[in-house]
Amino acid sequence: MSCNCNHTPNCTEVSTCLCGVIMDIYDDGVLIESIVFNTYTDGTNVFFETTEDTAFNPPATSPLTISYSSVSTEWQLSYNDGDDTVVFGSFDGTSICPISDCDWVLTSDVSSTYSIKVRSVDCGCCDEELNVALTYLGDDYTATASVVKDEYGNTLAYNGYPYYSFTIYIGDEPFTYYIWFNVDEWYVSEEIGPTGVFMTKVDVTTECPFGPYDTTVEFTRFSVTGAECFDCCNYYTPRFSNFIKKKKYQLVDGISAIRSKELFGFKCGPEWTDLAKQHLILNVLHCLPYGVLCEETEQCLMNNLNENCNC
Repeated sequence: MSCNCNHTPNCTEVSTCLCGVIMDIYDDGVLIESIVFNTYTDGTNVFFETTEDTAFNPPATSPLTISYSSVSTEWQLSYNDGDDTVVFGSFDGTSICPISDCDWVLTSDVSSTYSIKVRSVDCGCCDEELNVALTYLGDDYTATASVVKDEYGNTLAYNGYPYYSFTIYIGDEPFTYYIWFNVDEWYVSEEIGPTGVFMTKVDVTTECPFGPYDTTVEFTRFSVTGAECFDCCNYYTPRFSNFIKKKKYQLVDGISAIRSKELFGFKCGPEWTDLAKQHLILNVLHCLPYGVLCEETEQCLMNNLNENCNC
């Protein structure tokens, strides 16, 4: 079918498809299925893959892969029939991710009533949990990685960022891994810190450890996305979201620093009091809808995270 929409690269940032893509399948123009493809890398090239069954007629064997062909300069939708890679869909272009408002071109093997479009996945949030999809020694796993907290419910941090843990069961034996930030990269390992055994990593310095991770002999697939975002008021997004997020990370660092001092016998009561006040201020800024506080009061609260003032 003809299409006049834009075929030029429409993904100017890698993060556009950092958390995967969704393939919408239409039959005679009616949406019948939406399939999520996770983002992976083989160490050189990024590709997208799903193990979900689809409504394609004739059936396409799972897993389905969306990968870029530099030879034909197009994104290709394919599967392996046991002997060969079967390409049955394509989209021309040099975009760094395969999304488009146009229909993909399907081969004559697919019913002529079918059409597909591809869009990006919303990464979600990393405040509390992450979604992990991985392949370990040929077996597929999904897991929820949770922010690590101490016995008092305080979020723990390493190098200024919270870190996460998840567990997979291989047979009946549990294996726990950590996702943590190491100055300029996110790592996955069995331990936290330079002595940890690095399993996979991704060269992304964003606040959240989203995206495809480098593979190893054991981990041939590894991808991280965020959980559904939750707003404390369920309807309000703060005007100072980036400022608040930055201050929350600083608060986490402050908690870790005080706990480190207390391990050496220092008494840090006043410092805990200051952090408690900062925590309350952050909650007020984050949860109160517009208009509850005047702009002068909001600004004073923001200033009070760094200096004393009477609000």
